[in-house]
Amino acid sequence: MQVVVVKFADPTFYDLWDTLDEIDKSCYNYCYACGWLLEENEKVVKVGAIVDEARHQGRSWVVIPAGCVREVSVIKEVDWNRPGE
Repeated sequence: MQVVVVKFADPTFYDLWDTLDEIDKSCYNYCYACGWLLEENEKVVKVGAIVDEARHQGRSWVVIPAGCVREVSVIKEVDWNRPGE
């Protein structure tokens, strides 16, 4: 499995009345998710915080639409099949 950092564009919501000129200046935020790469395909990237040793269960994950992903950086490859790991 891989430990990754994912940079993605996160939609930003505004709830106020403002001029169209000010609305034109608004934009989305870049965010980062860090953890176990659970899935990466043409639709989504899934990153989880916790995975059990048998890799059958996970907890605290984020599902990022692939179109929002700007970069996936692999921090570490983990080979859980090696003795002592």
